[in-house]
Amino acid sequence: MRRILVVLLLALGLYAVMQSMQDAGPGAERDAAAASAAYDRGEYALSAELYLGAAAAAPDHPLALAWRAQGAVGLKMDDRPAEARPILLEVKAAAEAAGDDKTLGLALGNLARVEDMLGMTAEALDEMDRLAELAARAGDPGLQIKTLEQAAMAALEAGDLDGARTRLAE
Repeated sequence: MRRILVVLLLALGLYAVMQSMQDAGPGAERDAAAASAAYDRGEYALSAELYLGAAAAAPDHPLALAWRAQGAVGLKMDDRPAEARPILLEVKAAAEAAGDDKTLGLALGNLARVEDMLGMTAEALDEMDRLAELAARAGDPGLQIKTLEQAAMAALEAGDLDGARTRLAE
């Protein structure tokens, strides 16, 4: 009888764990996987909708912040930078507060591109400079160099020769 009670308690405990996992968002994980597949097919609007929906459905999921960033990337790729920018700004702030450098890098790189698309060159350059600093801190010289080169070209296109030179000198 005692053994049956232990097995029953273990089964109930396992059921509770499984139920809490389901409540935490396996549907969200499924939506995020579908969003990734949609992005790979070039269906950026659908990808954005699914990523943002997954993040909203499971806001406490460890990947929710990254899903929001990826949703904004989908909006950017769907030529909707004005919709992507506020999401990326929120993701940037949350990633900074959480010390999540990987998601911060994703937000900074895409925010720079979105701001460039919106004609916000100074803001885009600021994001690129922050991304270069983040890459240096992470010990990724390749990303740092690529980011500084892109920032130098953006500065040059904006008529800021000194800014371009400074970035190339780094």
